[in-house]
Amino acid sequence: MSRDFTGATDRLDWASIDNLAGDALTISVWVYLDGLNAATNSYIFCAHDNGDTQYGIVVNLIGSSADPKVDVLRHGATADYIWFETNTSFDTGGWHHILITNNGGVLSGSTAIYTDGTSRATSFTNGVGAETAHSGSWSLGGRIYSDTRNLDGRIAEIALWSAVLDGTTIAALASGDVPRRSRPT
Repeated sequence: MSRDFTGATDRLDWASIDNLAGDALTISVWVYLDGLNAATNSYIFCAHDNGDTQYGIVVNLIGSSADPKVDVLRHGATADYIWFETNTSFDTGGWHHILITNNGGVLSGSTAIYTDGTSRATSFTNGVGAETAHSGSWSLGGRIYSDTRNLDGRIAEIALWSAVLDGTTIAALASGDVPRRSRPT
């Protein structure tokens, strides 16, 4: 089952579940794009900083609707640590699996991005300062304090673990295994 987002103001918001700053994590999600806002990025998942006026951890799509790519960021004190998927894109009008792992660090090599089960090369933009706490709300399909970056498409089977999953589990998720059966050891 999936949730359809129109690209307008229909994101899902809920209270903070945990402060993920400095934590190892894996985020797995299935996304079906109807379109992509060419002027900016489209948020899939966001754990906001305190007060919801900044983003803490973001998984989103960037680029034109003909060439969307995945990026992920962890919010530093004054600038973001960003990893961009560089060597592939995927089409609109079909389901794609996106999986992000991060070992809890904010340096180059801390994050891996997988699309449709394949590890992707990434480029890195070095941020500034320690990672900020993620004590604000969480959201799916858009950014809480601005309705200019909402996803136009569907999200299904989103899951987050406070560990880096192994290759066997990552492959199983990309092949359609349900997240509730995929537990890190």
